[in-house]
Amino acid sequence: MTLRSVEMRRVQLSDDRLVVIRPIEPDDVDGLVALYEGLDQDDRYQRFFSMYVPRRPFFERMVDAAQSGGACLAAEVVDASGTRRIVAEADFELLPNGDGELAITVDASWRGWLGPYLLDALVELAAANGVATAHSRRFVGVGNGDGDDRTSRSGGSA
Repeated sequence: MTLRSVEMRRVQLSDDRLVVIRPIEPDDVDGLVALYEGLDQDDRYQRFFSMYVPRRPFFERMVDAAQSGGACLAAEVVDASGTRRIVAEADFELLPNGDGELAITVDASWRGWLGPYLLDALVELAAANGVATAHSRRFVGVGNGDGDDRTSRSGGSA
């Protein structure tokens, strides 16, 4: 399945670092492994509803999400020397009823504005691919408040 993509997002930070929101790539597996290795037990429980510690095959499937109708975005920080590090990921899986199930993980040191910003990019990507309703209970570092994290888009607008 070929997914429609959305425009890559870039945020220039005041300390000369750049945050890039972009589609995940096969070369990102090691960066995803590092992101998830940095999660504490509470974060893993919020993400997986268990103490599950994902292994490499989990991330290999994640970067290949389009094969099953889903998609995955990475939030990558690029410093002044060009060093890159994945600090968050957001993905959706297409459910049998056509809804999208969202999941987002943000490194603890990047929580605040990045989670909601990444969620917006993911919802935009899902809507561009015909997903009218997306929902989840698997957000780490987004601050989804009251727990009502159902997001609907129809016709490309929120």
